Amino acid sequence: MNFRTETPSGLSEGESVMSENKPWFGPKRVGIGVRPQTWQGWALVAILVVVVVAVVTALTR
Repeated sequence: MNFRTETPSGLSEGESVMSENKPWFGPKRVGIGVRPQTWQGWALVAILVVVVVAVVTALTR
């Protein structure tokens, strides 16, 4: 039984055009670790940098 219905655009209900399932982070070409591959990964890195700077600033006052 298939409960998913197709919309005229070919997408299932609840699916959006933006859902790619591409990983936010991937392996580096050189070295060890991962690096951002999508805008979501870069946004997460930016948020983490802001949080770290805010915590360090708050602790040094």
